[in-house]
Amino acid sequence: MLFKSRKTKQKFNPDYWRDHSANERTYLSWMRASIALMGFGLVILRLRTASSMVLGLGWLLGFVFAMVGLLTVVIATRRYFLIRRAIDSNSYEPAQVWIIGVVRQKDESSRNAGNRNILKLEVMNKKPN
Repeated sequence: MLFKSRKTKQKFNPDYWRDHSANERTYLSWMRASIALMGFGLVILRLRTASSMVLGLGWLLGFVFAMVGLLTVVIATRRYFLIRRAIDSNSYEPAQVWIIGVVRQKDESSRNAGNRNILKLEVMNKKPN
């Protein structure tokens, strides 16, 4: 729900600070993930070069992890500033989210065969309210 400010006559979003805090938390979690990816790539590189003089394909795996981590930094930073700009201009709308859930379901055909459970993947479309 939006309220009009008395001074500026603009609409005021009561969720403004909460949206900014959520955006920053998401950005920081992406940064942690990218640092972990880059660190893992560097560990693979260091272990591979320390164990043998011939590099083989181990250096490529470490390099790929490091580059994926660096790409994650770039994408997360871009997304953070886009969402920040949208929140500041009061035009931010959450995207539709696809949730993949694991649901335990009893198998109807195997009632007599030990009543086992089956894990089933369901895709649910969560629409914003």
